[in-house]
Amino acid sequence: GYNTVSNLVDDMNCTCENNTNECHDNRNEMRRKMMKEIKCLSFAIVELAEYLDTHPDDQKALCLHREYTNKLEDVKSWISYANKDLLTDFLSGLE
Repeated sequence: GYNTVSNLVDDMNCTCENNTNECHDNRNEMRRKMMKEIKCLSFAIVELAEYLDTHPDDQKALCLHREYTNKLEDVKSWISYANKDLLTDFLSGLE
């Protein structure tokens, strides 16, 4: 989940000396997890926005939308820091 983003980035930046295949596999798994996090948050943000179109006074939904938007920005920042190419590829796929 969201609380593990910094741990995922740390794992992606591992420096395995003896087994580079294991390290490469670990980085790929971490990338998949981070991409899943982005997709889930993006989906939730869009769905909440659509709900808020018809329920603009729902404070709980507004709060969740704000929270998920902030989390998404945090995840994107970490990914950008850890692997700029991954974020660029993902964002270009959204267009």
